[in-house]
Amino acid sequence: MNIYDYLYNNTIKYKNKNALIFNRQKITYYELYNFVNFYSNFFYKKHNLTPGKKITILMENSLDYIILLLIAARLKLTVQTLGTYYSEKLIQNRLKKFNPNIIFSKKHLKFFFHHNNKQKLIFFEYDKDLILFKNFKNVIPNFKKKLNDKFLAVDSSGTTGNSKTVIFSEKCKIQRSLSAKINYKLNCRDIFIATAPFDHSVGHRQIFLPIILGSTNIILKNFHPKIWLKNIKQHKVTFTFLISTQITKLLETVNLNKQNIKSIKNFISVSTKLNKFDKKKLLKHDFNLHEMYGTCEVGTVTSINLKRETMKNDSVGKALKGNKILIINKNKICKSNKIGEIVSYTPYSFKEYYNLKKNNSDLFYKKYFRTGDLGYLDNEGYLYYMGRKKNLVKINGLNVYPEEIENKIRKFLNLKNFIILGSNSIHGKEQIIMFIEDKYKKNSLKLQKFFNSKLEKYEVPNKILYVKKLPRTNLGKVNISKLSNYAI
Repeated sequence: MNIYDYLYNNTIKYKNKNALIFNRQKITYYELYNFVNFYSNFFYKKHNLTPGKKITILMENSLDYIILLLIAARLKLTVQTLGTYYSEKLIQNRLKKFNPNIIFSKKHLKFFFHHNNKQKLIFFEYDKDLILFKNFKNVIPNFKKKLNDKFLAVDSSGTTGNSKTVIFSEKCKIQRSLSAKINYKLNCRDIFIATAPFDHSVGHRQIFLPIILGSTNIILKNFHPKIWLKNIKQHKVTFTFLISTQITKLLETVNLNKQNIKSIKNFISVSTKLNKFDKKKLLKHDFNLHEMYGTCEVGTVTSINLKRETMKNDSVGKALKGNKILIINKNKICKSNKIGEIVSYTPYSFKEYYNLKKNNSDLFYKKYFRTGDLGYLDNEGYLYYMGRKKNLVKINGLNVYPEEIENKIRKFLNLKNFIILGSNSIHGKEQIIMFIEDKYKKNSLKLQKFFNSKLEKYEVPNKILYVKKLPRTNLGKVNISKLSNYAI
């Protein structure tokens, strides 16, 4: 089945059930299905949006965003999803690179389009008051049931340099949702809340998973701890994805111990590794706390239930069903507990990079995707993440893993907003640099004492650079390429 088929089937089953809730707006499955059909026919007839055409969606998280994605699924279009937090220059560059037939956006975002864009620009706002639909006529021919091979175009996080545009098939997005359904034992009775940006792969999961299940999805325009908490209580949310930096913000803003969040069954941390202090606070609650490891290209590779697998809490879990992981070094498979590059095979990998001419041998080891991450597998098959391969640095002939130094610091000191980098990822010298936010300057003496007592000599940072705020991507990862501006 394709995504539109899932929407149709769940409309038959759950006609009057709320599919989407956004602020005070509610859309039932019946309404959503009809909206998608009405607008699909309108754009097919009036704007010649036929299978294979390309569109771009540039707007904040909203009902309109989801409706447009479902229209694209209905018409078998290729969709570039963009976020509004990017600069005008970056938006223009990505539009030029993708060259869509139509751009869909909002009137209040028209400042992004001061330039003479060649593409047609439509400011889309669905009409809730459309009478469903007395004069409605289906003009779309019966497309073949096969899935859209080039459905979504998504820019990877690009923390260490320029991002790449990743192409996903519709089958890939469905399979990733079904994998989550199995792994977390989800069903139509679960209530979801969408907090991640919709332009990213994690955001897509938050859109399609509830629709495939026939569940209700609560949409947040932006993440704010108190608004998130209000919706959890009001709608009895059972399942939530949160980016690890969102979790930190939540725990700094709200005392969860004093809140009624008993409806939550599964609490998922995504993007970057959860720090030990946040982990400790969350483990006090009754819900299952999961941590995932994956990449934009291959999706979720491993998952761990931190509530149940307490002895492996430093790990990012085991490979999900159907996934395979190897650790390689110089194209040879490493034994257990030996550090190397993480390569992963999943049945729901990405299709290709958009307009990127690169030899497959550079991207894959046999059928396994080269993640560019370092790690090791223990004797029981649990994966331990050690950081980016690009960040590895050699000091006096010894391999030094900056993320391992970070873990040692976090184990003993209550520091959150810092990062350790091998300077070869910045300006080519074999040094270790610690970037830390200004608010921690008062801890500098304590930090030096810690270095002298707890770290090996070759692990001690050569420089400590204080910055006002660490630059981050939309998924909360530290943007390493931007830190080069601070390096001396």
